[in-house]
Amino acid sequence: MSEGQISPDAAQELDLCFRTHARGLFGYACALTRGDQALAHDLVQLTFEAAARAWQVLRGMTEEQRRRWLRKTLEHVAVNGFRHEAAFRDRLPGSRPGTGRSRPTPSSRRTH
Repeated sequence: MSEGQISPDAAQELDLCFRTHARGLFGYACALTRGDQALAHDLVQLTFEAAARAWQVLRGMTEEQRRRWLRKTLEHVAVNGFRHEAAFRDRLPGSRPGTGRSRPTPSSRRTH
């Protein structure tokens, strides 16, 4: 096998893992993304890409251990993505650092 490829047996095992856990992971990802299904699908895909890279470790785990690993990995992928997005927004003109939100314009400020 070349770098980045898994054996046919491992691919079948990973497929079974996907069929076993994908629906539950998608529901969890939807909760984390507040219903953004496209983002939830992306998170699940990235989680299973990580699982493929770590399959030699995962294949020795029980189904419950795999489920926990997959959920924890999905959480990490989501948090990293949210941090990256916030950092990008903070660099945009007119944003307030650390909030990912636009700075109020002078006309939107209240005066007393």
